[in-house]
Amino acid sequence: MTHPETLIEAVQHFASLDAGSPVVWLIHEFRQRARCHWTQRNKGTGRVLAEAVKANLTFRRDDIAILQKEEAIFSHGSGLPEILYSLAAQHNPTAAASIEHYLGRKPLWYKRQRMYVGRSFAWVHGWVNCTSIQNTTGLYAVACSYMTEADKKAQLVLEDLGGKVKWHSDRQIKKRYKIDQATFRKVEAWETSDDVEEANVGPVVDVRGTEEAQRRFDAIKDNLPAAGVRLAMEEINEQAKR
Repeated sequence: MTHPETLIEAVQHFASLDAGSPVVWLIHEFRQRARCHWTQRNKGTGRVLAEAVKANLTFRRDDIAILQKEEAIFSHGSGLPEILYSLAAQHNPTAAASIEHYLGRKPLWYKRQRMYVGRSFAWVHGWVNCTSIQNTTGLYAVACSYMTEADKKAQLVLEDLGGKVKWHSDRQIKKRYKIDQATFRKVEAWETSDDVEEANVGPVVDVRGTEEAQRRFDAIKDNLPAAGVRLAMEEINEQAKR
C-alpha cells in the first residue's frame, strides 16, 4: 500500500497549481494507487486523512461531504468522522469546519477551543471528560466525571451492608453532564467574574489558625448554634497547635 506521507508530499505541488481541492485530490490519488482489499483501503483512507489533518493541509468547506459522496470514505455507523474531528479540533481549524459541514452541526466552543470527544476540562465540580457530542434534539456535549478511589471507599461504606458492591471497571461514572453552548457561555462568564473580583480585591487567603481567624470567629460566634461554635473552636484550637 502507498505510504500516506508520500502522497502528502506530492499534494504540496498539486496545491500550488490551484486546480481544485488538494485534499480531495489526495484521497482520490491514494485510493487509485492502493492495491489491496477494500477494507484495508478504507482503513488506509482514514490514516491518510489523519495525516492530512496533522499536516495542517487546508480543507475546503465541502471536502469531506464530496469525499463521502464520491468515495464513501465513512461506512454506516462508523466512528471515524468523530475521531477525525477530535484530531482536527486540536490541529486543523479548516478540517474541523469541513467535518462540521458534513455532519450538519455547528461547533461547541469552550474557552476559545472547539469541544471534541476525549477533551478533558475543569467543570463545576471538578474535571470531566467529553464522551460524545449529540445533535439530535439540540446540540450538546455529554461530559462525565469519574469516581476516585476515595469516592469508591466512601460508597462502599454506605452501600456494603452485609453484601458486596461490585465495581465493573476502574472508571465508574460519578456524574454525567449535558452541556449546550448557552451553558458553556454561562460558566465562562462566572469564571471571568471571579477573575475580575480577584483582580480587584486580591486572591483568597487562608487565615485559619491565625489571629485574624480568631477575630472573625469572635465577631460571629454569638449568631452560631452551639454545635457550630464547638466545631469551629475545635478547628481553631487544632490549627493553633500546629
